[in-house]
Amino acid sequence: MKKLPLLFLLSLLHPPVRGQVAGPVQYDTLNRDEAVRFRYADTLGNAFLRRLREENGLPELLRGLNTDREKALALLDWAHRQWQHNGDNEPSRPDALTILAEARTGRRFRCVEYATVLTSALQAVGYRARSVALKTKDVETARSGAGHVLVEAWLPQFGKWVLLDGQFNVMPEAGSVPLSAVELGTVLGQKRPFDLVDRTGKVQRKTRTMYPFFIARYLYYLDVAFDNREPYPAQPLRVGGKTRLMLVPLEAPRPAVFQGAYPLDNLYFSNSVRDFYAKP
Repeated sequence: MKKLPLLFLLSLLHPPVRGQVAGPVQYDTLNRDEAVRFRYADTLGNAFLRRLREENGLPELLRGLNTDREKALALLDWAHRQWQHNGDNEPSRPDALTILAEARTGRRFRCVEYATVLTSALQAVGYRARSVALKTKDVETARSGAGHVLVEAWLPQFGKWVLLDGQFNVMPEAGSVPLSAVELGTVLGQKRPFDLVDRTGKVQRKTRTMYPFFIARYLYYLDVAFDNREPYPAQPLRVGGKTRLMLVPLEAPRPAVFQGAYPLDNLYFSNSVRDFYAKP
């Protein structure tokens, strides 16, 4: 995950998914694997999330906001403003409290950490949320830039999973309905209109122009943890002996390695959006 200017330059060298999302990517929309299940945090009984909520004034942040959409956008904006992006730094520990403490000392982090903090903040105020790892079609052979991490939250207002990208402070919408990651890929692949919004309304023109180019190539393989409890448990939920579910397009190979160097050996594979987007 490189710095934003480089990502933009790379997106210009490699045209966006309007040429790359493979037009649109096809998944199984009918079948459901009954073995697939997920776990989420118990907000009320969770000391970690209570500390996160109280130390960062999250109830005050949401005071006066009435809808799930408003609250999600407020938390998205808050997470985005905690530091400026740096694609190389990692925290000493991969949890939201550590990341925020180190950000206050001037450290800057990756998309991974934006997703971690936003996921925990959403869970801390009662939402079901998860970090989603996106991977490009050439994930096995690309030398760099083959992945991006963002958040999906279940918003009861819409009865669906919704994409929130903390690094860029954007939420995609079509017809005033927020989109999931797969839905955004479909919209891009079909060249249908959509909006990018933040807490203030439509995002700045620079982001509206750049973000579709950036995100399109990543909307091919998607994977999430089966266990989304906070903090991550020592013995997480597994399905088929694996800790993560990867959504694989129909007819696509199952990737075995990330960027030619890191084995992808903890993935349970599915072609089904019904598996990936199971109601929490």
